[in-house]
Amino acid sequence: MHIVNGIEADMDATHPSAPGSPMQTVERALRVLERVASFPRPASLTEVANAAGLHPSTTYRLLGTLVQTGYITRDGRTGFYRLALKLLRMAHALEDQMDIRAVALPVMERIAAQEDETVSLVICTGSVAVVIELVQSTQMIRSVASVGTDGPLHCTAAGKILLAWLKQTEIHAHLSEAPLVRYTARTITDTHLFLSELEKVRTKGVAFSRGEYSYDLVAIAGPIRNARGHVIAALSLSGPTQRLGPDRRPALINAVREGATWISASLGNRPLTVDSVMQ
Repeated sequence: MHIVNGIEADMDATHPSAPGSPMQTVERALRVLERVASFPRPASLTEVANAAGLHPSTTYRLLGTLVQTGYITRDGRTGFYRLALKLLRMAHALEDQMDIRAVALPVMERIAAQEDETVSLVICTGSVAVVIELVQSTQMIRSVASVGTDGPLHCTAAGKILLAWLKQTEIHAHLSEAPLVRYTARTITDTHLFLSELEKVRTKGVAFSRGEYSYDLVAIAGPIRNARGHVIAALSLSGPTQRLGPDRRPALINAVREGATWISASLGNRPLTVDSVMQ
């Protein structure tokens, strides 16, 4: 017979694999919560138990605790379970706590190292696009900017991204406050043509600026979305026209698109499948 001393008993009780241990209970509760979240509709006790691989009685107890603590809601009529709004509030709190610059910077550094072009993280502030993070190209001739630099929305690739997914009323309100000023011969100054340009941006999932703000500058930008799917920033790659020609464009588009998608996913957004961009 093996005699268990007090220390061994404490170790057994707290070991993750010990039946009934606090760790096991927490792991099972989280598993149940995840399984409820995996259903596209409210789920029954049997469905949750089967999905979690737990006995119905165990699942029932765990669901009861999750209901009491506000993480899950039980429909009094059907008895089915679904996620509660408490999780949505927690998701919003997480979103507020995340520093988009810290999330984006490693991706920006990777793209800049791979393509040796300037990569910017841009947000909309009022009626202008503002650079909040930047990784410079090492090339002698390069796109020059700095954190805090601002520019117009209508003739920059990042600006088009920040406008494209706004509601139509918001777009028109912006256009009434910030006229389509001409910076070069390529700047779009006609409202109908500009709205058509935004439609192309939404369709392709990326935006371009080819000499529209500066004659010798080309930029490509993609949308960064938060957990709710809202476009909150733009990832932009820019450089001189002679280097960002049609031969390099497919690779640059892929780099920007993949980078923006990765940052969005890190912010809680589910990646979207976007059709290939037509050149």
